[in-house]
Amino acid sequence: MYQSLVQINHKKEGGAMYVPKEQVNELLKNVDIVDIIRNYIPLNKKGNNYVGVCPFHDDHSPSLSVNPQRQIFKCFACGEGGNAIKFVQDYENISFPEAVKKTAELGGYHLDIREEERQVDPYKERMKKLFGEIRNYATYMIRTDDAANVRDYGQTMFGQGLLQEERFGYIDSSDNLKKYMLAKGYTSDELIRSGVFQFGRDGDIHSMFEGRLLFVLEDKYGTPVGYSGRSITNEGPKYLNSPETEFFHKREMLYNYRECISFAKKAKEVILVEGPKDAEKCRSEGIKNIVAGMGTALAHEQIQLLKKMNVPVKLCYDGDAAGIKATLKNYQELKREGVEVRTVYLPNGLDPAEMIDQEPSDFHELLKKNENIMDYYLKTYKEVYGFDERREYVMNGLKLLSGMENVLAEDFYMKQLSEKTGFDLESIKKQYGILDGKDMPKMKATQTAASRHYSKHSDGYVKFNFSVQQKMNCSDRVKVNFDMHRDDGKVTAFDGTSLLNRQDILKKYISVKGPALCATITLVNYDNLEYRAQAIANEAVKSIGNTIHVDMNNLDYVGYLHTHSKHPHIHLDIYQKEPYLSNYVLTSDVVREIEEKAKEVANDALSVSEGQEEFIAETVVKM
Repeated sequence: MYQSLVQINHKKEGGAMYVPKEQVNELLKNVDIVDIIRNYIPLNKKGNNYVGVCPFHDDHSPSLSVNPQRQIFKCFACGEGGNAIKFVQDYENISFPEAVKKTAELGGYHLDIREEERQVDPYKERMKKLFGEIRNYATYMIRTDDAANVRDYGQTMFGQGLLQEERFGYIDSSDNLKKYMLAKGYTSDELIRSGVFQFGRDGDIHSMFEGRLLFVLEDKYGTPVGYSGRSITNEGPKYLNSPETEFFHKREMLYNYRECISFAKKAKEVILVEGPKDAEKCRSEGIKNIVAGMGTALAHEQIQLLKKMNVPVKLCYDGDAAGIKATLKNYQELKREGVEVRTVYLPNGLDPAEMIDQEPSDFHELLKKNENIMDYYLKTYKEVYGFDERREYVMNGLKLLSGMENVLAEDFYMKQLSEKTGFDLESIKKQYGILDGKDMPKMKATQTAASRHYSKHSDGYVKFNFSVQQKMNCSDRVKVNFDMHRDDGKVTAFDGTSLLNRQDILKKYISVKGPALCATITLVNYDNLEYRAQAIANEAVKSIGNTIHVDMNNLDYVGYLHTHSKHPHIHLDIYQKEPYLSNYVLTSDVVREIEEKAKEVANDALSVSEGQEEFIAETVVKM
């Protein structure tokens, strides 16, 4: 499993550091996994093992088990497991070599680290050192007399302590920096490639960051790759960021990402603000689980970095129109990726830094709240809205509400929308009922036919709803969909070929890879569905496979037929055997197709032969 040598990156110049494979094995023998994990989460002894709340998913009960005899951990909800190094690697979100080193430090084990030559890209290594030299220059200059004004600004804004870190810098003059870098052996071409310098009208190279307070921008590995410069005067743009280069990609940048990871794990959430200034202001207030985008736009790569933290994201953008727009947009982008999202509404158009300056205690109180998107949205309403603006406000609110998948929330927030806008509550409910969902981040999983009135003589009605779960809590799914109804015989579990007992279900869930599509097919005015549930499910999965272009051999599912409620329904947990997709996107046309096919199959339910009835009955008895 391990390579013959485990490479550990060294921040100093020179060769790479390595630990022999044998030492890795010795490390695992000489550290106690219980002690290692207790550095991150509380553990309680239970029998021969220890249990704790799993940090790798939204766990509300101790699902993580640690076996001191075998020196392994395992979460029986999300499936995460491994040895002490694996736990440290996943929790810290670091590379395997870094996790080896960290585990040794936590366990008090000495690693025999030696330097060896390694294959590297000489150009990239040289440019990495170039960025380091520029940071050394800038972080030195901010402590000199020449930087008095910018240092005073920074200390007033962020406090004196933060300016002692290598996160801030100052470039007194382009000429001085250029001379320094040329003396270090770098060329003008390399300085241009860094993005810190550019050609001026005089044909010479100059730095755009001269005279500004600099925020050092690091990649996810902690290497400086660019800068954000804040003007301390009213001249020129307030902020200047490094241009796109082969090393700096704005779409991949989250300021303070590497430093934030462990704090986000402990706080069980990460706070996202617009820029470095807001992030540093929050850090000066002791808020360490903070990252910043480079503006309000949130790229796919940035979302993936947030997902890796495996904690809820709290959006804390400016309270102005642009910040509100960004919050609503990025909420939907994050939800599409299966990220749990919370929000913070800042009053009076303030940004986080301004709010801290004016009302620091109020800001801390706002962060303690876990407001959902509807709580946030209702605070953005303006009494000056005319009819068209109120109508649009209601429609957008209903679309946000549809993604919450909570019947009680629907009733509560529709009343709020009615009170805010003056529209009749029944009219809002009617409008909500006819939304087709084509503009929604998710199909509305709670708007089922059960809320309508059908007589036994009405035509049959089928409704298909779904949501995407990035990490399915398997134990909860079994408990809610199977265990709670097993004793009264109101549930039947199955897959594409046979009926399933509880042990079968758990075995199938172990093979879940990637996100799961959790769907519900509600059938009104249909009887004897136990003879057609499997066929209905197979048709639905087939339609989904064709839509997302995944071979049927790579799709599997667990189905639950429930007959305990007013209208029978089928729960489907659909997943890939190999995770080729990171998300599922189904259009309203596909949903209608699934509903029609389910209706066709259900209409044939009464024509089941006696042989089929006997076969199903026998199989149920064997469960």
